[in-house]
Amino acid sequence: MDGAPLYGASRYYQAYQSTGAFVAIAFMMLWLAKPHLRLVKERVFGVQGPEIDRNEYMSYRVAFWGGVLAFLLTVLWLKAAGMNPMVALFMIGSFVMIMMLVLTRFVAEVGLLMLQPAFRPLDLWAVAAPKGALARRT
Repeated sequence: MDGAPLYGASRYYQAYQSTGAFVAIAFMMLWLAKPHLRLVKERVFGVQGPEIDRNEYMSYRVAFWGGVLAFLLTVLWLKAAGMNPMVALFMIGSFVMIMMLVLTRFVAEVGLLMLQPAFRPLDLWAVAAPKGALARRT
């Protein structure tokens, strides 16, 4: 494999190892969160009244649809900048659902102020698809 475009001075295999670890941890986090995600789905799409979210800062419905709206607006912004919409979906989706999810858990459990992974969503793309699939504007 070619060297990964890295933030730091780590070897290219370390970037791909950490990429695999992040994907595995994100998958397991989502798998183990199934009961809670089922509860969130019921609160977002269910017919329960507003009293169910009475002790929350923001209702689950507002938080969910706000996240979906922010995701779509980011993809539209990247499309307006010239990026292929499918690549934008992949890049933003992998950033949010893999990198942000895992880094947030690392910070919350370890107590570090800041973390920086050794890979970017572009490195995930390079593992999954040929580099020639990306246009220059993308």
